[in-house]
Amino acid sequence: MTASPLSPFARLSPSVHLYTPPSAPLSSQDPAAILLCSWLNALPRHLTKYTTTYRTRYPRSQILVITSTYSDFGRDQSASLAPAITALLAHDGPMLVHSFSSGGAHQLLQLAAQYRRRAGKKLPVRALVLDSAPSSADLYTVVCGLVSSLRALPWWRRYVATALAWVRMYLLGKLLAAFGVRNPIERVRAGLNSGEGWSGERRVYVYGPGDEVVKEEDVESHASEAEMSGCTVRRERFVGTGHVAHVRADEERYWAVVGSAWTGAGWDGVATTATTPELGVEFQVT
Repeated sequence: MTASPLSPFARLSPSVHLYTPPSAPLSSQDPAAILLCSWLNALPRHLTKYTTTYRTRYPRSQILVITSTYSDFGRDQSASLAPAITALLAHDGPMLVHSFSSGGAHQLLQLAAQYRRRAGKKLPVRALVLDSAPSSADLYTVVCGLVSSLRALPWWRRYVATALAWVRMYLLGKLLAAFGVRNPIERVRAGLNSGEGWSGERRVYVYGPGDEVVKEEDVESHASEAEMSGCTVRRERFVGTGHVAHVRADEERYWAVVGSAWTGAGWDGVATTATTPELGVEFQVT
């Protein structure tokens, strides 16, 4: 029998998986915890490249993987996320957070709110990597984001789910507008820059023009808003890769970006470019 890609992780709830490293003193250079918030409907095998790399780079850090599904988006996840709060409180200290798409950002914001209620303080985020997020809040973009999470379904189920997604978001949009409530993506965009869940972190936006779900101008405008709110920001622009697939362009550079966000090394704001021969694309860093 083939082992599950998340077999080294303990399943604490349907959406929370915890990796506890072998007993060893945590150095001052290591995150006390690494929080990985996946995109909607990400399968365990999709996350393996990230969890394996983190276990190699930070072998003494605990790793929490928070998953989410199409049906979770926009809904309260307090019960499912409660075990993650308990785990984080047991290893309190600076965190490295890696969030993917709007689904991951939604879970991150819910986790931060619940952490603040229980701990009485903000989530101790030192570095935040936002990969393929946030999108704009218009109906078309929201539905595209939801539908992109359904690619693994048979074609006929995907078409049915797409139609249902349009109906769901249209009705939800009308209902929320009638009561003057922001839609889930609007809440995500605002929440990431609110400073309520965490603050003072180094933040990296990973994005690119090849993303068919999240437009680069929507990411860049959010990054500018983050800077105006006092956040230290870097923009990492990949050319030639799609939604939540930017690591494929240049793994070495991608992980260097993550590492520098944690350590603060090289945050001088100087733009650089590099070419990825395998894909024949240019990777730009600003």
